[in-house]
Amino acid sequence: MAISNDVDLSSLGLTLDSSGSSRTSTTESEDTFLTLMMTQLQYQDPFQPMESGEFLSQLAQFETAEGVSGLQSSLDSLAESMFSSQVLESASLVGQTVFAELPSASLETGGTVEGAIDVPAGATGVVLEVRDSANQLVRRIDYGAMAAGRQSFIWDGVDETGHPAPAGEYSISANIAIDGEGQAGRVLLADQVRSVTLGGGGQLPVLNLAGGGQISFSQILEIR
Repeated sequence: MAISNDVDLSSLGLTLDSSGSSRTSTTESEDTFLTLMMTQLQYQDPFQPMESGEFLSQLAQFETAEGVSGLQSSLDSLAESMFSSQVLESASLVGQTVFAELPSASLETGGTVEGAIDVPAGATGVVLEVRDSANQLVRRIDYGAMAAGRQSFIWDGVDETGHPAPAGEYSISANIAIDGEGQAGRVLLADQVRSVTLGGGGQLPVLNLAGGGQISFSQILEIR
């Protein structure tokens, strides 16, 4: 005696695509999963039952599809929440001084440049070099031994001859001595957030700096 394995999928809220596989609408609940399982058991041929491994594999695929859909929805909600949070936090930084790894700092006439150096443990000497837009050495500042950690500095805008350097863009690098050998140190430069540009299409906001540069929120390493 043979028992038909044909199942009316439409009664379960399922349809067949061109490849013959079933698909569910996004509104199906766990009840559909249970209905499918019970129907599969009901229409099995007792003389030719589906192997348990194959049956469980089909059920697992169905459950995984539902789980992935739910996970994607959760991730989309999380991304939207993080985006909104960054927009609000970025807007609150307007007028604030932030520190980041910037390629250069803008020196105004009679002004100064503020920054910080990340000094590693065991450093026996720290030397700052200030260079102009033509990469010419403008000032060399020897701080000697400095305590480990983030140490602030201020360049007074004066060159090696003791005269005020002209207004413009200047890069600042650090050479740190450890065990008699020199290595490049991380230098953070300070700038003020002038405004915030909100990106379209879900792009993260961009901070516009008073010195003319732009950075993302994630590039900020310190706020004062």
